[in-house]
Amino acid sequence: MVNHIIEPKINSLELAYETGFHIGDATMTFRKRKNEYCVTYYGNNKTERNFFEEVIAPLLNKLYNLKVKVKNFKNTCYIRIYSKELVEFKSKVIGLPIGSKASLISLPEIITSKGLDYISHLIAGIFDSDGTVKIVHKNGRLYPTLNITLKNREIIDQIKEILASLGITTTRYKETRYDKRVNKFT
Repeated sequence: MVNHIIEPKINSLELAYETGFHIGDATMTFRKRKNEYCVTYYGNNKTERNFFEEVIAPLLNKLYNLKVKVKNFKNTCYIRIYSKELVEFKSKVIGLPIGSKASLISLPEIITSKGLDYISHLIAGIFDSDGTVKIVHKNGRLYPTLNITLKNREIIDQIKEILASLGITTTRYKETRYDKRVNKFT
């Protein structure tokens, strides 16, 4: 099924947030032999399904006029949209890559150039997809810590620089883990 979209206004804070969420937990693909364009958002079915149903699905409807359903497979919930128009808008206008997100070496300038409100919404979207909040016991006190986990070092460095410019102390570190889903260390 092909979904026709309405292109959102570039000066939308909601678009900035959705773009950040896409950077964290979505993929875009094009399968040439099937002429198939697809955007898929992924989450944990147990912990994120309500968020997908109450936030992400309505946001996609509001931004792009898409009526989407949250589906699940095993422990994963997802929203899949087959739309050439959506893939072209996200790749050509926003600047998100089709295929591996490893080629994304900076946050989309079309959003970051619009100022702090847009950057904040972009980072909030990344945080909501790939962030965690932890309470750490240190020197007899409780300290909240916010973590964003991404494979892309350039994006992490850019977020670190933005947060530092706002007076927010950050630390970047590399952690290697064995991922049994892909049978290798990441």
